[in-house]
Amino acid sequence: MLEKFTKGKTKEILLILVILILVIILSARKGSDEVLETIDTKELINNVKDNYSLMISISDSFENKVYNYSTDSDITLIDKGDYSDKGYLLYKNETYLIDTENYKLTKTTPIDFIYEPFINMELIKKLFNHCDLKFINDTNKTCTIKINDYLKEYNNVYNTDYSAEDGTMTIYVCFYPSRIYSISLEYTDIDRIINNGNDTLKYELRFTDFNNNDFNDIKKYYKDVLK
Repeated sequence: MLEKFTKGKTKEILLILVILILVIILSARKGSDEVLETIDTKELINNVKDNYSLMISISDSFENKVYNYSTDSDITLIDKGDYSDKGYLLYKNETYLIDTENYKLTKTTPIDFIYEPFINMELIKKLFNHCDLKFINDTNKTCTIKINDYLKEYNNVYNTDYSAEDGTMTIYVCFYPSRIYSISLEYTDIDRIINNGNDTLKYELRFTDFNNNDFNDIKKYYKDVLK
């Protein structure tokens, strides 16, 4: 009888423990959901100022290319992420080729492997005024905007007059509670209108650092060139 009583108590205790664990898990999950619901993703995007670093991934039907991009608002550095000893420096609307092996800086033609408007953060921020972000999961949201709304914002920034009768583009945002991790934009239809593109095109902007770039030493070193 004592053995049956002990077994019965043990089962009761185990059941109570299981219930307590479930309550804790569900409470934590509810708290997490409440935190996620209060995150203003658009505010996180607007907090991206003019000093940051990116990994820019550009994908079409044939390949995916990755570039490293850093700016301190005055100087912008770009390399092709292919371990080459050459990169690019952008300063006062001029483009310079950097030969890091020989420490040379030479003025060159503007880069054509990244279309600047497609990474223009001030333009990208304005796009979110035209759509409501919706959760995909805990750390990802998406929204769809009309192509014509994109073109209106583009026209305002670049003084052009593009338009479209219909169509939409999709934006994906990955975020942490404290900052944006990445923004992905489907540019296929936009590229056809602006650049006569004939392929699929997607840009992913992955933020790797914020507010830590200071390229004054570069400006001092190349003071005879960067005037």
